Amino acid sequence: MVRMMILLLPAIFIVNMASSQQRPDFAGIDKRTYELYLDGSWKELLSVGEKAVRQGIDYYYLRMRLGIAAYELNNYSKAIRHFNKALEFNSTDDAAMEYLYFAYTFYGREMEAHKVAGRFSSRLKNKLSYKPTTMHAFSLTGTGSILQDRGIIDNYSPDAVPAVDGFQSVTRNFMHFGASLEHAAGEQLMLTHSAGYLSKSHLLYSRQEDEVNLVRDARLSQFQYYLSGRILLGNGAFLVPAIHYVNVIFPYETTVAGRGLTTFQVQQYSLSHNVATSLGFGKYFGKLKPGLAAGYSYINRQPQLQGSFTLSWFPAGNLNLYTVSGITRYSVLSENQEDGKWILSQEIGFRAFPGLWVEFAGSRGERENFAGPHAYLVYNDPMITKEEYGLALIAPLFDRGIELSLHYNYTQKESRFIKDDGGADILINPVEFNTHKISGGIKWKF
Repeated sequence: MVRMMILLLPAIFIVNMASSQQRPDFAGIDKRTYELYLDGSWKELLSVGEKAVRQGIDYYYLRMRLGIAAYELNNYSKAIRHFNKALEFNSTDDAAMEYLYFAYTFYGREMEAHKVAGRFSSRLKNKLSYKPTTMHAFSLTGTGSILQDRGIIDNYSPDAVPAVDGFQSVTRNFMHFGASLEHAAGEQLMLTHSAGYLSKSHLLYSRQEDEVNLVRDARLSQFQYYLSGRILLGNGAFLVPAIHYVNVIFPYETTVAGRGLTTFQVQQYSLSHNVATSLGFGKYFGKLKPGLAAGYSYINRQPQLQGSFTLSWFPAGNLNLYTVSGITRYSVLSENQEDGKWILSQEIGFRAFPGLWVEFAGSRGERENFAGPHAYLVYNDPMITKEEYGLALIAPLFDRGIELSLHYNYTQKESRFIKDDGGADILINPVEFNTHKISGGIKWKF
């Protein structure tokens, strides 16, 4: 037994020596990461420091160095993680809070940035000239849409007179003006109010009680109001409840009997009340932000349920390049309708030049009487949208607190005759057409 112990002791000693050499040396790591910090060797500092963290060395100054290295490399998602960890070691440190505030801001997570600012010391508030405000942004937008081939309306002729009451519409053009206000309602809640007015010209073919009517330049107007909230739950998670109300006004002429046998035409108005609601949830996981949303809408007397999933990806941990992939399924709550439909969407944005971002977006899938995720966009015309592609230019002038934007959209649509009783569409004289839409906006950030 003694001989066996003598033989094992060298082996145990060698194993202990090897394991001790694998353990990170606190003093060595501190010295090395400090040298790399002074040299500005940010990538190597992240490599050495994060390896040390994985091996069990973790303290305030190491996290600060890692956070600053990530911040200098514009990797704000990683910087946020390290600065939050540094504040776990020292919750009142001004340097960590200052860096964290700007990392959140540059990563587009402004609610969390303002929450951090609420913990600023008086000295830090004076240094940054930070003044808390409930008003965050105000914006104005204008949008115009035109039909690509006006001959579709000018030469419109139905194949046959339908045997049931209903109507068919093709949009000639429209103009929309809107205003939005974003403001805080406490530390955990941000509210967005949007109001808009739309004026539209369209072809309207209808059959009512055996009377057929064709108006090539029918008019309607629309008022809408949108309210959404962004509720910060903590740890990068948030809820987004939303409601969108759309009031459409249809002017029409009717014959009224006067005294005796006289009659005359008067203009009256028909109102259509539409509403869409949504409840969404999202959470940041470093460079990824998945989101879920569920909604109910009642548009043009058609109730719908929908669910959607989106995945945002920021490859470099900042807003210089990002993608948003989405999938939505919606179903009409009617026995006469087909099964649910799918809509796929994709968006990619990047910083083309300092102060200029470019976004490309596209979506495929038939949608009618439809409200998108978070109920912000409402497709409340009776036409079917099949595909949509867009380009946007965004120029944030941070030194002036102003953001300018210009958007272009190309849309493929189809018009069909629709029965008044809400039943399935009758495919009489289907008309396919394309539209072009341009919008511009200005946003003031406070």
